[in-house]
Amino acid sequence: MSFPKSSLTAICFLCALLAGGCGLSSKPSKTYTTTEAQKEFLKVCKEDYKYDVTSHIIGNTAWIYLPIDHDIFELKSTDSKKDAAQKNPRNYSIQFLDGNFDNRLFTLEYDIISTTKAPKDFGYSNNYSEKYTQKQNNILTAVYRAYAQLNEEDKNPAEKIPEFFIIVIADITKGLETFTTFYFDDFKRYMAQDIPYDEYAKRYLWEVKGNKNAVGDKKGGHIDYKEMTWPQFLVDQIKNRISFKYQRSDFQPSADEDTTEMDILNIVLEAVRAYDFKDFTAVKLRNLRKDKAYLFDKSKL
Repeated sequence: MSFPKSSLTAICFLCALLAGGCGLSSKPSKTYTTTEAQKEFLKVCKEDYKYDVTSHIIGNTAWIYLPIDHDIFELKSTDSKKDAAQKNPRNYSIQFLDGNFDNRLFTLEYDIISTTKAPKDFGYSNNYSEKYTQKQNNILTAVYRAYAQLNEEDKNPAEKIPEFFIIVIADITKGLETFTTFYFDDFKRYMAQDIPYDEYAKRYLWEVKGNKNAVGDKKGGHIDYKEMTWPQFLVDQIKNRISFKYQRSDFQPSADEDTTEMDILNIVLEAVRAYDFKDFTAVKLRNLRKDKAYLFDKSKL
């Protein structure tokens, strides 16, 4: 059973919706402080969508928790012949991928193998349920309507505009939840069509988790609310970019395992340069399949 590749189908729908009616290129007619924006967001969720949302701002991070009582995913049959014709054979399969940032050092560990044939198609796929997709769209619409009004010069000096948003949508009957994380400036740029789809797909982070503590939790009390740091965001995004490159991109790496390290190093550099992040000293890559480690000093990159 395969899970959806990303939640960007919802983003694309939202972009079309907003571009058609909200005048993204025009300057907002109203500005808010961060506190007022959060109140506006909760108001939109409650009055327009009837959602009982919980929101917390922790430092530079806005957390949003939405409990639902229906399935996040649903099984659907697929047209095997049509899908096979549209898919390019994948050169690689990611068996393991993880990373961290410690003492100003990026470390990536991975086990990536060459594929010999496409996986067997059982004639079905696991997709988002329509109810889930609609609620995600509505939450993102509310985020844009409330927080896109924030201007740096108009905010209260004592407040900090959230840099990151983490949206948790939890099926509180089965204990499944999705975590959506994005840098807000990326989100605004994508909505204004300043970032192309393929690039935003690499920057937009999505994860599904199972947690028994989510069952019956209408307020998100089981969530560990904490501030997102730039190193952690970049590590997660680097892993997302690697997964995108090897498993979803139409421009996948060549079927040459000798180039894997340079491919991954270029992905790391692509991520840090996208945000002008310079507070690191080196990049360490560990190929678990080969049992080899590679250290690249920042000064030589």
